[in-house]
Amino acid sequence: TELQNEFNTGYQLFNAKYQRASRLISDMLDFPPSYSTEISGSLKSMDKNLFDVVQIWKTKQRTYFFFTRWLLNSVIVALSVAIISVLAAALAAYPFSRLRFSGRRQGLLVLLLIQMFPSVMFMIAIYALLQFLGMYIPSLGLNSLGGLIFAYSGGIAFNIYLIKGYYDTIPNSLEESAMIDGCTRFQAFIKVVAPLARPILAVVAILTFMNIFNEFVMARVFLQ
Repeated sequence: TELQNEFNTGYQLFNAKYQRASRLISDMLDFPPSYSTEISGSLKSMDKNLFDVVQIWKTKQRTYFFFTRWLLNSVIVALSVAIISVLAAALAAYPFSRLRFSGRRQGLLVLLLIQMFPSVMFMIAIYALLQFLGMYIPSLGLNSLGGLIFAYSGGIAFNIYLIKGYYDTIPNSLEESAMIDGCTRFQAFIKVVAPLARPILAVVAILTFMNIFNEFVMARVFLQ
């Protein structure tokens, strides 16, 4: 907020005066050669110095003010999506690995089928969804980090399949022993399966963080 106020009150006021001074100098240089060479050279030097000041401000503005904020925003979004993806995928993959229910195989195939389509294909639908959510929940709408995190968090289908494959390598007898000792199914998952699955959870977190940190197109569209 302080940087934005400084930009609005300081730089924009200076930029308006610079544009006016530059136009006046250009108009004076366009007059018939009634000025001496010395005056003409002074005017050109003034115009050059003003231009240099503007460029210095823009360089500092990008280097010191906004670049650090952009980098911080990227880290916040990537880290948030990585945490959400790991938690959601770890919980969603467990029923596919341990439980036997109707539509289990078809559900896995649907997840893989959805993952085959690039996210750019859903750009218009996601944009409309965020625009609708923004009318009721501004923090999840367009031009907000929350909305961008919400959009990125939907691509967890491959992570679910990946974690499910790792769960299949963990023996069922470990959970059964825990439940015989009094654990519920959820407690057995938290205390037995999740600690043993830390390697795949770490891999999913790192890959998700890298992919989201390097993604540009959706961020450019949703953050106006």
